[in-house]
Amino acid sequence: MENPPYLLPDARLVPVLEVLIERVSKRLTLVVSALADFRKEVLQFGRFVRNKRVDLLGIHYTATLHMNKACEGRSILLIQDTSEASFGFQPFQKDLGPVGGGKESGFFLHPVLAMDADTKMCIGLAHVEIYKRESYGLDDPNCDPKVRHANKQKQAFQAKSSYRWLSSVVTARMNCLSADQHTVVSDREGDIYEAFCGYMKSELDFIVRSGINRALYDEQYNKLWIQIQAWSCEKKHSYEVDLPRTDKRSAHKALLKVRFGQVNLKRPTNPLLKELPECLAVYVLEVLEDESTVIGKEKPIHWILYTSHPVTSMQQAMFIIGCYVKRWSIEQVFRTLKSQGLNLEESMAKDYKTLTNLALLGLLAAIKVMQLVSARADNSNTPIQIAFSSSEVKLLEQVSPTLEGATLAQKNPYPKKTIAFAAWVIARLGGWKGYAKERPPGPIRMLKGLKRFENYMETVKILNVPLL
Repeated sequence: MENPPYLLPDARLVPVLEVLIERVSKRLTLVVSALADFRKEVLQFGRFVRNKRVDLLGIHYTATLHMNKACEGRSILLIQDTSEASFGFQPFQKDLGPVGGGKESGFFLHPVLAMDADTKMCIGLAHVEIYKRESYGLDDPNCDPKVRHANKQKQAFQAKSSYRWLSSVVTARMNCLSADQHTVVSDREGDIYEAFCGYMKSELDFIVRSGINRALYDEQYNKLWIQIQAWSCEKKHSYEVDLPRTDKRSAHKALLKVRFGQVNLKRPTNPLLKELPECLAVYVLEVLEDESTVIGKEKPIHWILYTSHPVTSMQQAMFIIGCYVKRWSIEQVFRTLKSQGLNLEESMAKDYKTLTNLALLGLLAAIKVMQLVSARADNSNTPIQIAFSSSEVKLLEQVSPTLEGATLAQKNPYPKKTIAFAAWVIARLGGWKGYAKERPPGPIRMLKGLKRFENYMETVKILNVPLL
């Protein structure tokens, strides 16, 4: 791969960057004073994140040089989503844009998470776009959402903010070019015809949740959701799954029914799209919870997924569903970055550039947490060095026996020198009991464990304890 034009221009800044990324990843905070060991570092780190020569993409590129090698020979999921960072109604920070319906101020993050499609191991942050929206005065016609929507209909796709759903994964693919296959995974906001065409042109497969009842080309029915209802729902195309509790759903065992087929999506009528194919052949599958397992008045699970992968059997359908379910990983990254984890929105940084630099450093740390979360299900013996230094590995091996119980069920079941071994230790330090029947540790549990482990490392350094 050729070096991109956005590398940090001053080589003297690179060592500072490497120390900062390491400190954020270990101490899991974005407070500069907490990242520094002494006054000189406080000043050094503060100048770095405010430095005009520090480029966001340069930070990312320097931090993820390992991505291409780590993806070699794998089938990679490129999971993307957008989240807003809000700093309130009247923040003291400068140069922010409208978020939260236009009343609050902040910016948006659109990361792309790389994950192994087979092992579901988190590889890293493949790309990120951070941007802000333009602010409008009360007398500006664009202040009216209806006017803005009408104006957007007259814009080319490349000029819209929604273009990020294509541009971000195209760049992410270049950062993971050695992978055998790349599959984009998006939620309903990514249901964009122009993006689908762009994926195919860029040799990207995709799995995208339907957000629009799209028109169909030369089909029995002229609308997608009606067409799906005409497909048979065979008993063999169903499965049971234990659903965890969420804010909107009770924990319960759900019976999910699956049906699938192939359709031709019709090109939207917007004249700006006349250069795109008149129709697009995709496979579609529906996942619907049987009403017999729905709890009370809760909404049943209901997904309609587009994919470029062939889906002609239940086995293929289950693979696509499994890939889409991992989209939740990026929601966990946002959760780790914000109030329940690194607390980005409480940062005292005073301007947009500094805040976005901190946000990217925080994303890199949140990705490390997700690597540990995903590592517990990793059966491919991914090396522990993907996330820990040699001294940290030694300490993990010494701490592990102290966390094990008397029974086999309470032993660390994973081979040493693997990321799964480290994930078990970190989860136990975070308060996880270690039983297989217990709910698997999530990112906040891992976050607590990493903080405790960092305290152990600091104690070892202070007391100069040899690590065997």
